[in-house]
Amino acid sequence: MKIRTQFFPSPHFETIGKFLFTLITSGLALFFLALVVTAQSGRAGLQGRVADSTGAALPGASVTLQNLNTGMEIVLITAADGSFTLAGARDGRYKITASLAGFGAAELADNLPGVEPIELRLEPVALADRITVISGSRQEELRESLNTKVDVIGRNRIRDTGYESVSEVLQELPGVMTRRGTASGDSGSGGEKIQGIDSRQALVSFDGQSVTGARGIKSGIINLDRQVVGNLESIEVVKGASSALYSSDAIGGVINQITREPREPMELNLTASGGSQGRADYRGDVGFGGERFSAFFSGERHKQNPFDLTPTTFDTTGAGFGRTDAYAKARYKFTPGFSLSAWARSYWNQSRGRSRGEEGNQESVTDEDSQSFNLQGDWTINPRLTAQGRGYFSRFDEIGNNMLVPPTRAIPPGNLSERYGKVDGSINAILGDRQLLQAGAEWTTDRYRGFNRLANDAGHKVETASVFVQDKISFGNRVTVTLGSRFDHNSIFGNAFSPKAGVNVRVHDQFRARFSYGRGFRAPDRGQLYFRFLNPTNLYQVIGNPDLRPEHAHSMQLGGEFNSRGRRARLGVNVFYNDVENLIDAVSLGFVASPQQLAALSQQYGIGLSLFQPALNRLLFFYQNISEARTAGVELDCDVKLTRGFLFGGAYTHLNARNLKAGLPLAGRHKHQGNIRQSITVWPGFRGAGDSHTEAVGLPLNWSDAKNIAWKISLPGYGQSSPVVWKGKLFLTAVEGAMKERLFALCYDLQTGRELWRKEFAATFTMKDSGTVSKAAPTPAVDDKCVYFFFESGDLIALDHNGRLQWQRKLAEEYGGYKTNHGLGSSLAMTADAVLTLVVHSGPSFLLAADKRTGKNLWKQELKPGGGWSTPLVIGQAGKQQILLSIGGAVTARDGKTGEPIWTFGGLKGNNIPSPSVDIANSIAVVGSSDKGMNVAIKLGGAGDVTESNILWRAQEATANFSSPLIHEGYVYFVNKVGVAFCLDLKTGEERWRQRLGGEAWASPLAAGNRIYIFGIDGKTLVLRAGAKFEQLAMNELTDVERVYGVAAVDRALLLRSGRKLLKLGER
Repeated sequence: MKIRTQFFPSPHFETIGKFLFTLITSGLALFFLALVVTAQSGRAGLQGRVADSTGAALPGASVTLQNLNTGMEIVLITAADGSFTLAGARDGRYKITASLAGFGAAELADNLPGVEPIELRLEPVALADRITVISGSRQEELRESLNTKVDVIGRNRIRDTGYESVSEVLQELPGVMTRRGTASGDSGSGGEKIQGIDSRQALVSFDGQSVTGARGIKSGIINLDRQVVGNLESIEVVKGASSALYSSDAIGGVINQITREPREPMELNLTASGGSQGRADYRGDVGFGGERFSAFFSGERHKQNPFDLTPTTFDTTGAGFGRTDAYAKARYKFTPGFSLSAWARSYWNQSRGRSRGEEGNQESVTDEDSQSFNLQGDWTINPRLTAQGRGYFSRFDEIGNNMLVPPTRAIPPGNLSERYGKVDGSINAILGDRQLLQAGAEWTTDRYRGFNRLANDAGHKVETASVFVQDKISFGNRVTVTLGSRFDHNSIFGNAFSPKAGVNVRVHDQFRARFSYGRGFRAPDRGQLYFRFLNPTNLYQVIGNPDLRPEHAHSMQLGGEFNSRGRRARLGVNVFYNDVENLIDAVSLGFVASPQQLAALSQQYGIGLSLFQPALNRLLFFYQNISEARTAGVELDCDVKLTRGFLFGGAYTHLNARNLKAGLPLAGRHKHQGNIRQSITVWPGFRGAGDSHTEAVGLPLNWSDAKNIAWKISLPGYGQSSPVVWKGKLFLTAVEGAMKERLFALCYDLQTGRELWRKEFAATFTMKDSGTVSKAAPTPAVDDKCVYFFFESGDLIALDHNGRLQWQRKLAEEYGGYKTNHGLGSSLAMTADAVLTLVVHSGPSFLLAADKRTGKNLWKQELKPGGGWSTPLVIGQAGKQQILLSIGGAVTARDGKTGEPIWTFGGLKGNNIPSPSVDIANSIAVVGSSDKGMNVAIKLGGAGDVTESNILWRAQEATANFSSPLIHEGYVYFVNKVGVAFCLDLKTGEERWRQRLGGEAWASPLAAGNRIYIFGIDGKTLVLRAGAKFEQLAMNELTDVERVYGVAAVDRALLLRSGRKLLKLGER
């Protein structure tokens, strides 16, 4: 059924809007320009660049400059080439912080005026919160500098949750409780509570503009099930009364959805997923990024069938829905100081379900559509003065149909429409060295119309004019005070004043404390004033009350945040108190059975009978200012980097929410709420992240041929590589043929072992198969976009996760064939932008960095001919990325950007196969060798020849032939080819124990929590308790396997690869 679209003519809207817009922006600009002219302008300048660990530019990164003397902050955004320029700042010493979603922050201190351009390098991380926020003060600032409690969920964390709607994602935040509308049997709405304050008192916005959805008629709810996350960069939640900056709807807080900006000249993403109950989600987006022009377009389709957990009853447990979303935004920079941007978004949704009411069974179908348009101009008048003007229009239409089953009578449909318009202007001015002054004004008009929804079918409209001002004052570099206020004139309720105050104190470099107070004002919405709803089947009706008084709220937030050095851990605490006066709620006036009873109620409560025309023989609900509500509690949240490649986080809220007038708890609130999260478990390459560690949970301890085998499959060829895993897909290689001429790239479903795809390639360089020649020995590597395969034939291939070819290199044709008795065996390694390939043989040898996107060389370094199967290890050192190589009797550290050598540790023998291992602090490297006395621990760092200066210890007996050393919790473990394991103290090299395992071991040992797994080639696996004392936990044996070459670990499962078989051990 199509939605009936209604347009509300407003002949004066355009004229009034233009007049007010011009008046606001011109008046404010003149006022603040006059102020700035009187201020002394600074002349210091600073130029710099933000790049990733390989040196590639990072456009769109936030760069915050904080004056260490005054505490004043200035935020810049990097250009398409990663550059930023600051002019007009005061001379002095500054802390410069750069951040970008998906990367860890980088910071340094520098003096202004700057002499040389600076460069900040950001390292990619698995899970990183944004360190800058926008919603706390309507402009970007450091999270640690806020005096208002703001929670942030960034793009990576949104993606890792796997959720598709804002309602689902918000469940991750402390103090926020959401209700899924699609979890109800009919076509309900998903709403939210912030610190126990209900949906009506929270403002939901999209890029700073209010989201429409006729919330005044729908219990104050903006249906967050309809707010999709595919085009979002982050979601920010401001806690406590925020009316001083964000309007009267924000007395309980703000939920601001911030959209993505393209970072590359062209970006294209297509995703699809599905599930039970007919769940399907499709998404596509394309972006164009440039210095002057950028654009982003996205489209989404989501659907789910109704589902029923009680098939013997008529009603459904969950409603079915189908939703289509479209979004477009564009920005053009006319001059370095002026840009114009616009965005438009729309969605179409239909939900359907079944329920049972007083009149019997009924089916409900609700159709909605909404379109919103925003035009924005940003003007940098000078480095200390900026202005912004915006125009916004949004529309919402809904039609609901209810049908009795069987259709004993017709039920009239209900429809509802909202039209919302807004113009505003604001200016930010830096005054002197210590003040940031913000001011603005806005005008809004909001009109509703609907059948069986409002007392007057012609509709109701309200207009609001507002001005606001906020002053952020720094006292030294430790204390910042913010004072602000807002004045609103409501066309129905007159004037209101909303003040706010806050303070942020830097107690220590790692700890900040904050306090804020705000007073909020919320006028009754159109539903509470004019609602007239007659439920056709459940025998009740709800009417509004034009005599309601506005609600007022007082909010206090006291908290702090601790960040450890290097930001390895963060702990936040927030104590809150919210008090809402004149709380409006619907109260039951009982069952109205006669005209006399209705007249008496009208006299008692002032019900306008002619306006609302209540029906008889139904329950009557009526809106009143009935109570005072108070919510108080504490929120805790933390993020901790436990080990390299694994982050853990969690949140907890204790809430006490009460109706003070009734002396009862507020309904629908949880006293205790919490969650635990961790980064996604993946196994991206050889030895996982390069260190043979896993934080996967629930790994099996015991298994056999008849126990704990989830699945076992045969492979189309032979191989010695390890499997790699990414988000439910498993990838590995195999070869076949007398000359190993057939190459296989394979993909399997992790849960079932089902083959998803198989790609076969012809080998560029062939070598006769024998027992001593490598057979698909190099392990592939995988990231979020591609899987990279390398074969001993010299073929380097990139496929996307669905098996589509992205690029291919034939290194044997490019650089010549290989002169070796054993073939090539080094596995791939990765940086953020490059795939590293090591080719060492008796002929021309090299280390090559190929661009992940194109396959083209980023750099290539020639190496000494010889032999070697070890794998490069990528580490961080002194803020830069380095590559460790252990081959040819030496260990070399090379620059991750160029491949140039930095230092060399020589004098070794037998180190051509084991790969080096590094401790979690990136301070010690342990090198394995087949020769006694050649297994050494090296202090990382230095330059040139460090053979004498960097030696820490040399093992006299421990050796490692094929497997690599394992460093875990202060100890290092070696396993040699005959099956003897050694445990040494990492700091001193002192031997703690040695144990014969009973067979050879080629695969590298694995560390998981307090367990060490050692895999024998004959299918036996020894599980030990980690530590200085030998303690066997289990001995497991598989008889139906060939040599075990490679392993991988994921949640609740181990993956073992033998020559022609692949096994999943653990859960089915």
